[in-house]
Amino acid sequence: ETAPRDLERLETRIGENAFEINTNITSVTIQSSVKEICDMAFYGCSKLKTLKLSKGLVSIGNTAFESCTALTNITFPSTLKTIDAYAFCYCSSLQEIVIPCSVTSIGRLAFYYCTNLESITVPTTLTSIHNDRVFSNCDKLKEVHISDLEAWCNIPFPNNTSNPLYYAKNLYLGNNKITDLVIPIA
Repeated sequence: ETAPRDLERLETRIGENAFEINTNITSVTIQSSVKEICDMAFYGCSKLKTLKLSKGLVSIGNTAFESCTALTNITFPSTLKTIDAYAFCYCSSLQEIVIPCSVTSIGRLAFYYCTNLESITVPTTLTSIHNDRVFSNCDKLKEVHISDLEAWCNIPFPNNTSNPLYYAKNLYLGNNKITDLVIPIA
């Protein structure tokens, strides 16, 4: 017999390897009761094209969507706090990512080899980028959007390829490209 606490946990998470290498899934909508997507939950779902994550989701586990090569669209909820290591690496069809302000931590190699990624919006709340190469091999990245220059200056990037500007070269404050930089002084 399953204890009520265990049933509650089952309803709030998608377990490890739950849909790993399922080549029939083309679209996923995660309902608001799900708080956690565990490691490798959708790893290798090569036909997954659209991902809608509802409000309530707090964390995306290691390699949760790694090698979802058809994934073109992700809607992140405003409740998401962490994107773990390798979460979206090798998602080679992604073109734009808007990380919500609720996210404080991005794991190593989280967006590694997202080779068609062109634009990323980085939240002012980001305080931790783990290890290196978060955006490594995102060679088509052209734009990094931020909403607060001072917050951007406080993000501790471990090395050059963990900073999306290494590839993008273009930083936007809102919709304005920064060409004359004035560093804020506290």
